[in-house]
Amino acid sequence: SMSGINSASGPDGMTAKALKSFSPSVWTCLFNKVLPLKLIPNQWRHISATFLDKGNDKPRDSPSRWRPLFIAAQALRLLSAILANKFSRWISHNTEINVYQVGFFPLQGTLLNVYKTRTRLFKGDVACSIDLTDAFGSVDHSLLRTVIDDYTTGNFNSFLHGI
Repeated sequence: SMSGINSASGPDGMTAKALKSFSPSVWTCLFNKVLPLKLIPNQWRHISATFLDKGNDKPRDSPSRWRPLFIAAQALRLLSAILANKFSRWISHNTEINVYQVGFFPLQGTLLNVYKTRTRLFKGDVACSIDLTDAFGSVDHSLLRTVIDDYTTGNFNSFLHGI
């Protein structure tokens, strides 16, 4: 589904509206050509960066006043959304994944995860950890690569490593 694709244009200049003007079969054909290459096309690797004013009372020259916004090419955003959706469905049906794993699942919010953690602690679990910082920036990439290698193969594995 293309409904989750953001509307801001990236470095390719394509908007979500333009992306949706193409038939899904065009995107399917393109992605079926790209995935076997096991590389993300260089044109898709360019990122637009801008800073949004948070509207707080910090001075204009203070980094804490601004939130960075990075926008990728629409094709990469669409392909990533499709693969994330497929990965989410696979994870939710895979019995090897712990039921307390919350990454990649839709409709999982911080409040629900705090509740789940409290429930586990009251059951006598020794320790639980919740990372409330910027999750993407604090990912242990070596652990992520290990999980990717353990649970994915082929073109999907190559695509994830390419990112």
